[in-house]
Amino acid sequence: MKILYIIPNVGGVDIEANLLANYIRKLYSIKIDIISHWFNEKYIFNKDNSEEKLDSFDKLLEEIDEYDIIHSHTYTIEADNIDKIREVSNSNTFVYTPHSLYIKDFFEDPLNKEHRLRFNDLPKYIKKREIFSKKQSYLGKLQGKYMENAEKIICITKTLQNSIKEYYPELSCKTINIPNGTDFMKYNDDFYVENKSKIIRKDLVPKDEKMISYIGRLSEEKGVVDLAKAYNLIIKKYPNSKLIFAGPSDDEILCKISDEINEKSYNNVIYLGNIIKKKKIASLYRASDIIIVPSYYESFCLTAIESMSLKTPVVISDVDGPKELFINEGVSIGISPGDPESIYEGVNYIFSNPEETKKRVNFAFDIVNRKYNIKHIAKLHYELYDNLIA
Repeated sequence: MKILYIIPNVGGVDIEANLLANYIRKLYSIKIDIISHWFNEKYIFNKDNSEEKLDSFDKLLEEIDEYDIIHSHTYTIEADNIDKIREVSNSNTFVYTPHSLYIKDFFEDPLNKEHRLRFNDLPKYIKKREIFSKKQSYLGKLQGKYMENAEKIICITKTLQNSIKEYYPELSCKTINIPNGTDFMKYNDDFYVENKSKIIRKDLVPKDEKMISYIGRLSEEKGVVDLAKAYNLIIKKYPNSKLIFAGPSDDEILCKISDEINEKSYNNVIYLGNIIKKKKIASLYRASDIIIVPSYYESFCLTAIESMSLKTPVVISDVDGPKELFINEGVSIGISPGDPESIYEGVNYIFSNPEETKKRVNFAFDIVNRKYNIKHIAKLHYELYDNLIA
C-alpha cells in the first residue's frame, strides 16, 4: 500500500498528520509520502525519506508516483489541482480530514441583511472568528469541493460529524469518526522530562508557587488577552502564582497581553518564546499546575490531550470539540470563552479541590491512553485505508 499525504506546513494539523504518518509507517510498514504546502508558498515534498522544495505545482506533478490513496489533512491546494494529482498518481481513492468546518450557510452572501441579523444573534466568541471575511468565504467553498470529491471524510469529533450531517446532508454518508491522537504518554517515564520539569519549576517558581501555563499559538482568538485579564483576578487570591505563556507569537499580541496585566502582577507573567522540541514541551506540561485553553474556537485541542497524558489538569473553553471530548466526559473543567471571571473561577476550582482534581487527572489519563493513544488512532486509519482499497 502506498499513500500520499497532503498537509499544511504549519500549525497543529502539520504536527498531528506527521505524527500519524510516522506511526502508520512504523507499525504497518506502509509507504507514506508527504506534500507540505500552504497557499502561495513552495511545495515541500517528502518522498522516500528525502525532502525537496519545488517552486511550482507543475514541478510537483513530475515527482509524484502512483499511490493507492491520497489523504488530505485540511486544505492547502486548489481543488482542481487535487484532481490533477489523482490523475497522475492513478489513485481512485481520496480521503479528506477537515479538522474544522466552515459552515456554508454563512458564505452564500455575507452582505445579505438576513445573514447579518443571524450573525448578530451569535455569541461574541463566535463573532470573533470573523466568519464573514473574504478569505474564509473562499476557504468555505474550497472545503466543500474537497468533501464532494472525497470517497471518505474523517471527522475528528462527533461534533464535526454532526455539523456535516446538518449543513452537508448529502455528504453525511461519507463520514467516519476518528479522533486525533498523541504519544505524549511515553514521556511519563522519561528521565529527561522528569529532570527538566524539576529544573523549570526551580527556575520559574522557586518557592513552589502555583504555575499556570498557556501552551500554544498566542492570538486573540485563542483567548490569551482574556487570560491576561483573568490573571489580575487570580493573583489577588493566589499572590505567589506565576502565569506562563509559551508558543509562537508576535509583538502585537504580546503588547496586548502586557497592556492588560496590572503593574503589580507584571513580574509574575513570563513569556518563554516558541518551544519546538517535544521533550521540552512535555517538560513544561509536567512542571505546570494547570494548563489553560481559553480559546474562542477549538475543533479538537492537542494541547489538552498532551497535558492529560502527563497528568496535568486542564481548564478549557466550553466550545465545539472540547465540550464533547473533555467537559462532557468529565476530564476537564469548562470555562466560558471571552470571560475572564469564568477563567478565574475555573482556576480557583482546581486549586480549591485538590482531591477531586487528583481523581479527575487520573481519570483523564486513562481516557486519553485508551481513546487517543496514537497507536490506536494509527490502527483505525490503517483499517480504513485497507477497506477502501480492498
